[in-house]
Amino acid sequence: MTEKETMMILAILKQNYKNAKIEDPKAEVNMWLAELGQYPADVVKVATQFHIARSDFWPTIEAIKKLIPRAQTLVQFEKANSEPQKKLEAPKRAKVTAIPDGMTEDEWLDAIIQDQIDLETEMYGDDNDDNNTAGFLPYEK
Repeated sequence: MTEKETMMILAILKQNYKNAKIEDPKAEVNMWLAELGQYPADVVKVATQFHIARSDFWPTIEAIKKLIPRAQTLVQFEKANSEPQKKLEAPKRAKVTAIPDGMTEDEWLDAIIQDQIDLETEMYGDDNDDNNTAGFLPYEK
């Protein structure tokens, strides 16, 4: 985590804990950076968000450190589950340049739209499927 990322995390905290007073901002940044600098910024940010969701008080560095393993798990899970979607490619389709014989333009457009719906359902699942949990993470309080 860089100094700029540390300042961003402290700004998030300050925004959520408006009554908190930081007497020496530079020293605060340096202290947080020294203690949490070895962790990736996205992990520290998630740990900070966990703390904000559960506490009305400014966190100690130790409180954030205790949340790091859980935050690492969530960040790794999100990265692991977003990678396959980026690599996923649609099957190759033949390019149709003219309306097939025996079809009106509206029928042809309806067929193309339905083909796209079928393709997306095949790739991503049906939004109406009760077993489809794509994009949702379990919430734990």
